[in-house]
Amino acid sequence: MMIKRVFIHELKNIKSDSLYLFLAIFPLIISGVGAILIPYLENHLIGQWSFLVNALFLLLNGFLFGAVIAFSLLDDQDDHVLMSLKITPISVRWYVLIKLLFGYIFGILATILIMIATGALFDLSIGLSIMIILLAPLQTPIYTLLIVSLSNNKVEGFVFLKSTSLLLIAPAAGLFLSNWTELLLIPFPAFWTTKLIVLEQGLPTFFSQSYLYFIGGVIVHMISGVLLFEIYARKHRLH
Repeated sequence: MMIKRVFIHELKNIKSDSLYLFLAIFPLIISGVGAILIPYLENHLIGQWSFLVNALFLLLNGFLFGAVIAFSLLDDQDDHVLMSLKITPISVRWYVLIKLLFGYIFGILATILIMIATGALFDLSIGLSIMIILLAPLQTPIYTLLIVSLSNNKVEGFVFLKSTSLLLIAPAAGLFLSNWTELLLIPFPAFWTTKLIVLEQGLPTFFSQSYLYFIGGVIVHMISGVLLFEIYARKHRLH
């Protein structure tokens, strides 16, 4: 019941909270851009590399959604919402986890929308599409926890937002690595989604089976998420 109430509250915030409004509009914008850009690349310029744009859109999707949820939590922190929850029956830990879940679910919906608009959903196999849809949005809670774990307020949040954006650049190297050297990028969550997309293009990869990248990605995301959540919980004394 508590989870349902908090989740409904978050949905209602979409109308009144500019951050959540952006959360709802952004997938429509990027899908519109993708629907125009991808066909153009495929028909005129570098169609064989259009999958790079798809990869960028999916990575950017998780990053921006993570940033939105992070600043929502920082807003709650600055407004002492989290502190107020400590004297209510609602567990602060559960409140934060529900917000993370909210971002992940929205990420799934946005990923599906983007893949439909860019045509990726129809070009990829069903199994690979499902793996990407489930794995790519897992970046959202990771970016959220990374920002809120390092920041004490929204001002610091903006600073660390720029720093964490570098995590989008590192996995891009995975697009061009095909031997054991790609394993150096294992700690980067976005790397695993990138390799799933590369594998479908028939390009050489260290692992030949897509499910290995999916399982590896889930494990890395889960470990990163648990560690970052514990750091955040201890920093703000959540219980």
